[in-house]
Amino acid sequence: MRIRSVLLRVGVATATIAALTVGAGGTAAHAAPPGISITDASITEGDSGTSAMSFTLQYGGGPTAGVTVDYATANVTATAGSDYVAASGTIALAAGGCKCATLNIPIIGDTVPELTEIFQVNLSNPVGKTLTDNQGIGTITDNDIPNASIDNPSVSENGGTMTFTVSLDETAPFASVIGFSTAAGTATAGSDYTSVINNLTIPAGQTSGAIARCRPFPARARPAAWPRWHRSSGSWWPRPG
Repeated sequence: MRIRSVLLRVGVATATIAALTVGAGGTAAHAAPPGISITDASITEGDSGTSAMSFTLQYGGGPTAGVTVDYATANVTATAGSDYVAASGTIALAAGGCKCATLNIPIIGDTVPELTEIFQVNLSNPVGKTLTDNQGIGTITDNDIPNASIDNPSVSENGGTMTFTVSLDETAPFASVIGFSTAAGTATAGSDYTSVINNLTIPAGQTSGAIARCRPFPARARPAAWPRWHRSSGSWWPRPG
């Protein structure tokens, strides 16, 4: 039977600080900086095809015709060609209205477990305005996790330890933490085996781990019987068979 693993990941936090102006009565209001700026952006990666990550470019002050700026993407931890589509060129900002432009960068979907990754969009060669913020950070959050399965071990009833092996179907660059607990089948906790609730951590880059916590009691006159595994509230637990 397949079980889902619960993953621990390290995300990348970014923040943009907007400029403030104080209007009549001392009320603070957001205002675009006088030069050209670019926002940060984030997206959850899909499983196939591409999806657009949108960056907003904007300038402050009065409307100005002919405002343009060059842009180019650059790798940080994300890689062009496998995580996103590299892009470069010149973009024009609106002369009125929002005084802005939207730059869409295609993000490539896949089913490979990955860490959160980032890349840059760098601005240069402004026309009509100066540059206030020349770099946007794109954050790609992965949505893929490995699947796990558990084997069905057996052991003679002599007080030894029964060891279950949990296997992942692929490696991951992060640790996989899998919750497990015992539940009575035809065996009885306390007289046939020692009950346990715990977590198994499979380190990054590895595909299996062992649960060696179910200790059968010494033999006596009864049929062979061993613990089963079950699903508890909110979590998947191993259950052979």
